[in-house]
Amino acid sequence: MMLLLLLAKGWAITRMMLTRRLLLFALWGLYSILILTLYFWNMVFCCSYLLHSVSLLHNMAEEEASQCARNSIWPP
Repeated sequence: MMLLLLLAKGWAITRMMLTRRLLLFALWGLYSILILTLYFWNMVFCCSYLLHSVSLLHNMAEEEASQCARNSIWPP
C-alpha cells in the first residue's frame, strides 16, 4: 500500500530523499491505525456474533430435548 501511495504521488522509488516525509508518515500512521481498528472490530463483533449463534443453537437443542422428554410416555 505504501508503494502504491508513493507512485500515486509521483515520487520516485529510487530516490533516497523524500520531500514530504511528515505527510507520508502521517498518512501511513493513519492507515495503520485504521487497519488495526478494523481488525480488532472484526475480532470482537464477529466472535461475539458467532458465540451468540452457537448459544442460540444450544438453547434450541436443549428445548427440543426437554420437549421430547415431556412428550414421551414412561412405563409405570
